[in-house]
Amino acid sequence: MQAANNILNQWGPALLVCFTVIIGLFYQNTRMSDFKGAIDKRFDDLKDYIKSEFRRVDERIDRLESPLARK
Repeated sequence: MQAANNILNQWGPALLVCFTVIIGLFYQNTRMSDFKGAIDKRFDDLKDYIKSEFRRVDERIDRLESPLARK
């Protein structure tokens, strides 16, 4: 019984710290997946914005070229 208490006294705090770190890593990993989803949405929104801006510029160029093509 004394040997078990000595082992528990020596390794108990180390095991507690290890389990705490592992639980923290799992928690952080779930938070990172949430963060990744938000980043993906922002990139999709940015891609849509860039496409709409190119479409707008293309329409303006078409309107400018239209009178030139008639001459």
